[in-house]
Amino acid sequence: MVEITLPIILQILQTAGILVGIVYYITIMRNSQRNQQLQLETRETQLFMQIYQQLNSAESMAIWAEVRNMEVKDFKDFLKRYDSSVNPESFGKRGHIWWSYNAIGAMVATKRIDIRLVAMLLGPMIIGQWEKWEEIIRGTREYEKSPGSCAGFEYLYEEMVKVRDQEEWSSLFFN
Repeated sequence: MVEITLPIILQILQTAGILVGIVYYITIMRNSQRNQQLQLETRETQLFMQIYQQLNSAESMAIWAEVRNMEVKDFKDFLKRYDSSVNPESFGKRGHIWWSYNAIGAMVATKRIDIRLVAMLLGPMIIGQWEKWEEIIRGTREYEKSPGSCAGFEYLYEEMVKVRDQEEWSSLFFN
């Protein structure tokens, strides 16, 4: 039979203390990682909401409507009427919309924001703008030898179409 002595009890307590310390440390580290992830997600959502608020301002909505209502027959007509060298004001307005959607597309592609959030807030507008300007954007890519121009916008459009085809827009708000 093993005799339980004071040194054995102290050794058991020391081992138990070390194990408790290790478990406590692991728990603290996991909580810290979880908090960091939540902070990152919060900052990313805040960034998207800043872009959204900018796009939702009265000035941006007027720009969006003006860009949406520009009449363009084809790429040649576009260059003649709206190219940046001919109409820098138009270039600025288009750029405001296109590059905002491009930035959102990059955030969606890198999983920085949830595609459903974007679809709920901007889906139909993104689809409408891309479908209006796709030929022009593709022509601009060739004309300026910039194949990646508005790639985030294009990606975002493709993702919006997937969401639209998978479910009704209204169901995004209730599921």
